[in-house]
Amino acid sequence: FRSRDIHLMRRAVVAVCLLSLCITLAIVASVRVNVVTATDFDGNNDSPYYYALATCLPTRAPFVWRPLHPALARLTGLQIDAAFLALTILWIALLGPAVYFMLRSAHVSQWHSAIGALSVYTLPWSTAYIVENPYRVDGLALLFVVLALAFAYRRQPHWFMLCLAIGVLAKEA
Repeated sequence: FRSRDIHLMRRAVVAVCLLSLCITLAIVASVRVNVVTATDFDGNNDSPYYYALATCLPTRAPFVWRPLHPALARLTGLQIDAAFLALTILWIALLGPAVYFMLRSAHVSQWHSAIGALSVYTLPWSTAYIVENPYRVDGLALLFVVLALAFAYRRQPHWFMLCLAIGVLAKEA
């Protein structure tokens, strides 16, 4: 690569990262974020189980097999609800750059990779669905599945396995 090409690649990555962050913040501002407590067990909502995991309360399968997101929320030192929301914002903001990295790893052009990375934010199940209930583990799992695919395209089995293992700790399915 020539110096000019590297400079353009860096600019594209920075642009995708900044746009991803801006879009994530816009999604957070436009979505009603639900807050739960450990007493909100109604059988139709996973969130209280993740809340319980983060606050070291007993829970049941399959939720105990998804410890990473609740453990990270607990380790932040923030109030649990704020920690879940902050981590979810981080996972969603990193999703765009991860998709860009995955597409570039598959030899997709910079332009199309940028469009693909930003288009992922139009999918409600990958953004608004997760932000409206930040206790869900899907954002972290999705991020690491995308990274695992990127490393698979690059034929880097160690990084692939690491991302896959982290993704499984986030959500076993």
